[in-house]
Amino acid sequence: ENISWSLMNFGMDNPEYYEIMFLIHPDQMQRYPADKFRRARRPINILMDILQDGKVQGLFEVEDTFVEAFVVWSSVHGAITATLAKRVDVSIPTQTFLKSVVERIKKRYMVAS
Repeated sequence: ENISWSLMNFGMDNPEYYEIMFLIHPDQMQRYPADKFRRARRPINILMDILQDGKVQGLFEVEDTFVEAFVVWSSVHGAITATLAKRVDVSIPTQTFLKSVVERIKKRYMVAS
């Protein structure tokens, strides 16, 4: 949950950096330093670690942490992108929308207790 909020807050607070990190096609990245482009992948690695740790501890139901890290990231990324592009209906408060996305992710992976 915390990493989802961290990504969302970063994207919402830094839309220009978010665009460079996640929205520019890799073919267009030649003009940016390669190390910065590689650092943009760090959230995926952190998500994999979190999912793997949670799986080992019996907290998360995850089959393939690599695939699921991209599923979680794409859910958060989609929410950020839709919000920044003003593609979410204006009748839905931004925080309500973002909170709902995080809650859905949490429900998807948490083991029922």
